[in-house]
Amino acid sequence: MAATDSRDRLGITGVHHITLVVGDLDQARDFYEQFLGLEPVARPDYDFAGAWYRCGDLEVHLLVAEEHPGPSRRHIAFESNEFDKVIRSLDNAKVRVVGGPGVRPHDGTRYVFLQDPGGNLVEISSPGS
Repeated sequence: MAATDSRDRLGITGVHHITLVVGDLDQARDFYEQFLGLEPVARPDYDFAGAWYRCGDLEVHLLVAEEHPGPSRRHIAFESNEFDKVIRSLDNAKVRVVGGPGVRPHDGTRYVFLQDPGGNLVEISSPGS
């Protein structure tokens, strides 16, 4: 079955949200709200802790759980039109940089990889010119 057949049949139109597991919700909120500047949105009253954020048309859901997966390249990537400001803000923030900053040779995209307080890999990139 061709990929287009599956998309037509299932009516998939895009990504609604991504869920990231965190251990300390207060630290995670500080990272996603204060450092990244994501907008908090209302979250249903579930029987487990978490927080939801809006990022363009996508939602980022934080879920508190005790998971300790090994190192992984799985990540969420945020796009910024203020990349120089992102890099400057790293000097004042207690954010662990784990890759970059750098420039992708194929398209000139600038990037940096960070770890959020829960150990999730987070990329911030800016399109090349």
